[in-house]
Amino acid sequence: MKIILAEPISPGQYFWLITTSVVVGGVYIWPQYVVMAAKQNAPWSILGSVLVAYGLIWLRASWAAYTQGTSYADVLRKTWGAIGMWLVFVLSLSIGIVLDMALLALYGQLMHTIFYEATPRFVIELLVVGAAAWIASKSLNGLARNVQFWFPGLVLLVLIIVYLSLHHLHYWGALTPSNMVQYLPILHGIGVTWYLFVQGEGMIYLATQVRNTTRRQARRLAGWAILFQGFWLMLFYVVVVGTIGPQATEVLRWPIVYVFSSVIIQSFFLSGVGTLILLTWSIALTLYLAVQLFCWSWNLEIMLDIGAKTRAIIVVALALITIIGSSLIPSPVWANSVVLNFVNPVDMICTAVILVPSFGISWLKFRHRRQEIA
Repeated sequence: MKIILAEPISPGQYFWLITTSVVVGGVYIWPQYVVMAAKQNAPWSILGSVLVAYGLIWLRASWAAYTQGTSYADVLRKTWGAIGMWLVFVLSLSIGIVLDMALLALYGQLMHTIFYEATPRFVIELLVVGAAAWIASKSLNGLARNVQFWFPGLVLLVLIIVYLSLHHLHYWGALTPSNMVQYLPILHGIGVTWYLFVQGEGMIYLATQVRNTTRRQARRLAGWAILFQGFWLMLFYVVVVGTIGPQATEVLRWPIVYVFSSVIIQSFFLSGVGTLILLTWSIALTLYLAVQLFCWSWNLEIMLDIGAKTRAIIVVALALITIIGSSLIPSPVWANSVVLNFVNPVDMICTAVILVPSFGISWLKFRHRRQEIA
């Protein structure tokens, strides 16, 4: 297996890539299930999930640093050997693709139900996946430039929508965390939010592609990206629960959509936020899928020892698998079940069985090398 270096990217581009690859899918069902699981202890669950995600980022980045791996595939090979690399990578890829299928299905069902009832869901999803595959087939530098150009603008748009939603907040009491801290509901709440931070795994191992940045600095950037996303999760929780209350949050299919749709902008060109929602979530999902497709295809390019031109074929193949799998998910209930009842528990188990031992093994090997040098 040869080392394939991507074009160097800036620290800022790395930050936005990590940010884009995390939590995008949360807008479709957030914060419904964390409220159902933790009730008024939900803020503690959100805080806990962000801290857990930060800890996992630290473990993954440290694992990569100890092995001196230049990619996820290289890190796996140096830890588990060639066979172990393939087994773990295929497992990670399978979990990631299934999650992408469910998030794409939720997006298509949302757009078809609210915005484009006459347009087949498959067509809506195909357009997004096609655009994502086109961006993912570019070099890392090209992907990073697209993300850096679009994603900050999307953040600003969402911030404007959130600001316009603030005067709708009425349930201030529901936002106050419970004085009686109940640990089991809090842990349950952390569990149902697990899928939000599964998505950024592949990006962590691009730290060596960041120019003029040490691994420790790249790890700090990734940590800041997690905290940045945690801020948005808490902000969305405040807006939704504060606007419609916890009971409505639990029963509405798309609580954020309902809240944002109630915002009316008095202007000559826009009567509501539907256009902004459509634009923001479509571009965000496209960029998220592009980042995922790039990471998986780039590592497969390394593992299969093929040329960069052939990577485009891998991108198309993964995109086709995603769109076909998404079309087989018939309803939002099924999509939510895939996320909560498959992706969450399976990835938790894999993290405990693979990531923690991998970190321990790489640390021991690192100490052994240092002792030999000394």
